[in-house]
Amino acid sequence: MRSEAPALRTAAPPVSRVTRRLPAVGGPRVEAGGELDPRPATTEEVTDVKLERDDRNEVRGHETRNVRWTRRAAAILALGCALLASPPVAEAAGVTSWSKNSRKSESSGNSDFAAGYTVEGTLGYKHRSIAGKAGDVLTSYASSRAWARVMGEEHRIVELRGDGYVEIGNAAASRFDARLYILGVQTHSSGPFRNKFGPVTKSWEHTFFSASAQFAVGPIPVVATARAKGSLGYTASGDVDAAAGKLAMAFEPTLAAQVLVQAGVGTDGFSVGAYGSLTLLSVSGPVTGSLVKSGTDLAYSEFVLVLVQSLNGEIGLYAECGPFRVEFCIFKWNGLFMVWVPGSSSGRVAVEG
Repeated sequence: MRSEAPALRTAAPPVSRVTRRLPAVGGPRVEAGGELDPRPATTEEVTDVKLERDDRNEVRGHETRNVRWTRRAAAILALGCALLASPPVAEAAGVTSWSKNSRKSESSGNSDFAAGYTVEGTLGYKHRSIAGKAGDVLTSYASSRAWARVMGEEHRIVELRGDGYVEIGNAAASRFDARLYILGVQTHSSGPFRNKFGPVTKSWEHTFFSASAQFAVGPIPVVATARAKGSLGYTASGDVDAAAGKLAMAFEPTLAAQVLVQAGVGTDGFSVGAYGSLTLLSVSGPVTGSLVKSGTDLAYSEFVLVLVQSLNGEIGLYAECGPFRVEFCIFKWNGLFMVWVPGSSSGRVAVEG
């Protein structure tokens, strides 16, 4: 006897719209018309009902996916038509202003003695004309500033600053200036420098401020006065060329601030005085930068190096009576030495022509 292989099902069978409840094995059959058949349902019949329900769900799933893909295709087609109908987007023009800043700021100390600094360099460009590069502006800025706190009294003690300015095509307005500010007041200015200049070197010694406080040295009250003094200066060189559209600077500020303490009471066989020294802050390092504009191309380079030493040393008071000596430490710090490079880069920027 030949047995025939069962036919493969390649398409979902027709779906009957009559709802059939799934019978339980051994329970009554449920016919299509809703009539109950008293004969118990077999396992094969339950399986047939399940297969029919699975086929019906599969067909519905196919219909749902077809509708979903049809909607997506219509949306994509509509988007493509809208893009084809839109006007072309113009290529982005060069920037009309640009700047680059490199900066390092730090502080250390406590409520009685402390110091901090900020060193920064900035390059900038601004498009101001409507025909060619004439009138466009190149700028450079370098600054080293510091503040100090001595016996609880705090001041912004110094700023060394260099400013470069080039207005392309206007040599009279183009210049580089170096300035010194003490306690927020400008006390010195060098410049204006034009074309290639330098190196120009300046240096100063200055007492920034003083503060006093009373301390007990053993059983003796002593009034001590601390003075914040400093040595500062700069070296500057560069190139200010309005015709070629070039601005270059190399500005190297240096500043060092120390604290000296004075106290004195003296009689026969008895004396009071101060000892030691304290470096509040020492900051140095070059701030360099250059800008060259040619057509719609702006070439730049910058480098900022910071060498720092802060709060190094010990200051105090003493009292002597015959062979006996008593010391009182006002402030002591082991010191910090650091090297930073907050800026080191070069490149080109597309700007307005």
